[in-house]
Amino acid sequence: MSDIRFQLVQPEKLSLVKRFYKHAKYSAKTDRGDVTIVGLEGEVLVCAVRLQPKPWGFFLRAMVVNPSRRGQGIGASLLSWVVQWLQGRYCYCYALSHLEGFYSQGGFCPSDIDSVNAEIASHFIRLTEQGRDVVIMHLNDVNRVE
Repeated sequence: MSDIRFQLVQPEKLSLVKRFYKHAKYSAKTDRGDVTIVGLEGEVLVCAVRLQPKPWGFFLRAMVVNPSRRGQGIGASLLSWVVQWLQGRYCYCYALSHLEGFYSQGGFCPSDIDSVNAEIASHFIRLTEQGRDVVIMHLNDVNRVE
C-alpha cells in the first residue's frame, strides 16, 4: 500500500464522494450533517466513510474501498484513522456478517439487540427482514440501553 492520506471532507466537496460511491457501485448518500472521511492517494480518492452524528455519539455508514484496491489494507488503515479521530466517542455500525472479524480487529465489538437503543434495534430488524446478513457492532463500550 502506498502513501494514503486521510482527511475530513468539507461539505462543498461531497459531490466528489458521491461520485466515488457511484463508481464503486455502492448505493450511498452523502449528507452535509455527516462527518465524511476519505483516503487519497495523490489526488485519487481510494476510500471513504461517513459518520452520522447522533445524540449518543456516531453511527458509521458507507465505508467503501475502491474495488480495485481491496485486500491491500486500505480499509483497515481507514478504520484505524476513524477510531483515532473518534477519540473515545461512542460509535455503532451494522457490519456485514462476513466483515465482523474486520471490524473486530479495528476495535468494534458485537452488540446484542436487547442492549441497544430503539433506533438501532428497529433499523437492524428492518435490515434483517430484508434479508441482509448484518451484525450490530459498537466501539468504546456503548453496549448498553440508551
